[in-house]
Amino acid sequence: MRQPKKVTKVTPSIDKTFKVPIDVIEDLKALALIHGSHGRALQVGTELLIRMARKPKVEAVTGVPVEGQTYTILPRTLDLIERLLPSYENRGNVLRAVVQVLREQP
Repeated sequence: MRQPKKVTKVTPSIDKTFKVPIDVIEDLKALALIHGSHGRALQVGTELLIRMARKPKVEAVTGVPVEGQTYTILPRTLDLIERLLPSYENRGNVLRAVVQVLREQP
């Protein structure tokens, strides 16, 4: 007798490359250990950040090398990053704010 095929749910994740300061990349690596993956850390951080009435200020650090980094994220996470752009000038600063928010969590 044939068994019915198992239905596997696939999340519609996308690979997105951001130009990110090296220090933020290192911080996200450390946070990925806590949250399970880079994408999950970004998801949790952006969800927290978008809901904050008073968003943390992020100082633009000059002279820090920037590198292209690819993360596998959900479309909603990318949408939230884009919605946060007016507050932070560029995606690297948005990710810096995400790291700051995640560090402040218990």
